[in-house]
Amino acid sequence: MAGAIKGLNEEQGNVVSRFGLKLVYGSTLVSVLSASIAALVL
Repeated sequence: MAGAIKGLNEEQGNVVSRFGLKLVYGSTLVSVLSASIAALVL
């Protein structure tokens, strides 16, 4: 997906891949956080 966009427009592709990476990092962080909170509560 990011590769296809990068082929069209290099700068736009870089922005999209960086945004996707941030999204993945964010969701992973949230998952870890909620897991540790659940562990503390339980």
